[in-house]
Amino acid sequence: LKDIHHFTQTKMGEEKMWPLSMPCYVGSEDDIQLAQYGSSNSAKMKTLYREGLKRRYGSLMQIISGV
Repeated sequence: LKDIHHFTQTKMGEEKMWPLSMPCYVGSEDDIQLAQYGSSNSAKMKTLYREGLKRRYGSLMQIISGV
């Protein structure tokens, strides 16, 4: 786990890693972007699935980690 954490940190650039499963305060659900998985059919289906979750449960539910 330590090696994975170190590797990830070195590849993140200016992004920050949030260590908790519950997200920080989010001012507006409009600020939460859907995950983009690429341009393949499989990737588009994953994004479409996330769009459905957003419509059913709201954007805030998508930023809770299930770790």
